[in-house]
Amino acid sequence: LHDQLVALDEDEAQQQVFSPRTRLKQHIVNDDKLMLKSSSGDGAWIMQKCAKTLGGGCKILFETHQTVFSLTCRAEVLSTRLAVSTGPAEFKKFRLPETVWGIAIDDSSIQRKLLNRFLTLAGVNTYKRRVLGQNPDEIMGFTEYLVDLVRRNKDDKFLVIVDENLDIVDEGTTRQTVLGSLCIQAALREMSAEEERRVLALVRSANDSKEDVELYLERAHGFMPKAPIQKHMVLHILEPYWKDRFPSEVTAISSSHQPDIGEDHTVVLDDSFAVTGNDLIVALDIIDDIIARETKKEEISKNWPRIREKLHSLKGDLKSMESSSRLRPVVDAIERLRGETVPEELVERWRLIRTLIISML
Repeated sequence: LHDQLVALDEDEAQQQVFSPRTRLKQHIVNDDKLMLKSSSGDGAWIMQKCAKTLGGGCKILFETHQTVFSLTCRAEVLSTRLAVSTGPAEFKKFRLPETVWGIAIDDSSIQRKLLNRFLTLAGVNTYKRRVLGQNPDEIMGFTEYLVDLVRRNKDDKFLVIVDENLDIVDEGTTRQTVLGSLCIQAALREMSAEEERRVLALVRSANDSKEDVELYLERAHGFMPKAPIQKHMVLHILEPYWKDRFPSEVTAISSSHQPDIGEDHTVVLDDSFAVTGNDLIVALDIIDDIIARETKKEEISKNWPRIREKLHSLKGDLKSMESSSRLRPVVDAIERLRGETVPEELVERWRLIRTLIISML
């Protein structure tokens, strides 16, 4: 068969492989018997359709000692995409003011580490960074705390990042979930017009549907999805929000206090910023413990709202990890568990998800 394929000219080979419902018969010798196997015939045709959607195409070349399959499609270099939106020189020069405060809140210890890292890479000075959410008091008192801080620092600007779902946990049980977007909305309404003008408030969430984002934008100034924090992208993420919020004060500041995004400069982050596999295992164990304790279906149903919120937090943590692309199937599997009612075979499906996550750490 291979000799026959090699004998085909290039056009005939493409026709044989990439037409719908066509098959290349493959002979397999097994126990001295000749067996004939065939596919459904649409695989290569589907690949070609996908490639054309990306503005490219597929080709195959049969040679005497090898078969060469190639895919071509359009692609942009990352730096080119940055240049389109801001211009390379402008992007490199954009800095936050030296006096800016960075205030963030999240109930997840993993997310607090990541937010601390984000604010550091954005250039917020250590003494002006506040990352809250470690206990119920910090969550319940966040609105009052923020308003007071803005009022006491009349000449400073504030970058505020709030997690949308803040769980109030007491003795291992979630007693209440506070919406971060409502917290920031209440704080902005309590401020005077002058105070509110000095604040850029962003809602951060793993839920990024059109309806969710529209709701966040009604209550705050912008939305940040939970995603891996990459050094070279931090200022790029903040720049459009900052320019839109403070258009009259955007300048290319060359202040030395800011981390440079160029390749020849490095921001040194100590171990307190690093998210480890152990951090994630702690989150897994919390869910595991709840599900293992509630062995009866009615007991699981009673605690389902709490389990669902823990799964939501885990989904956000996974989407923020450096290896989030590898974890995407797991994130999708968790999303399929988060309905209003207990899903079928919850325990078995959760054990599979947990095993997959641990295997990828």
